[in-house]
Amino acid sequence: MKSVVARSLCGVLAVLAVSTANASSFMIISDRDAALSINAWGSAKHGTIVRLHQGCQVDNPDCMWIYRNGMLLSARDPQLALNAWGGAKHGTALRLHNACTPSNPDCTWTFSSDGRILSKRDSNLAINAWGVAQHGTVLKLYANCPADNPDCTWSR
Repeated sequence: MKSVVARSLCGVLAVLAVSTANASSFMIISDRDAALSINAWGSAKHGTIVRLHQGCQVDNPDCMWIYRNGMLLSARDPQLALNAWGGAKHGTALRLHNACTPSNPDCTWTFSSDGRILSKRDSNLAINAWGVAQHGTVLKLYANCPADNPDCTWSR
């Protein structure tokens, strides 16, 4: 009887530990289609391109993000941050980078009150589902992306 209780208690503690570890991570969901979330396409590693994915779940760390010191970090590997690959400008694709710091404005972002995620290098650049939000759409920076365009706004 003691071993059954001990195993049950260990299971509860394991669930609590996982819940606590994931408490600071969140999904970033497209305002055009709530079934689409920002994903480290093909698994989080240096250089991974960031796209929209239709099958994201909260237990998939490639779909989960941590916002710390202005950076969007991969929940799979918090050493990887969302980066405007090659420098923040209109049309720049977003990838994960392993050398980001809070002092690099190509790695830092602001969540605006209107739902846009803005580059700290240039607040006129917003993360955009390039073309239109659908499964596999690459995320890029878009200049003067309007808040009434659901390819430019996000929820969490």
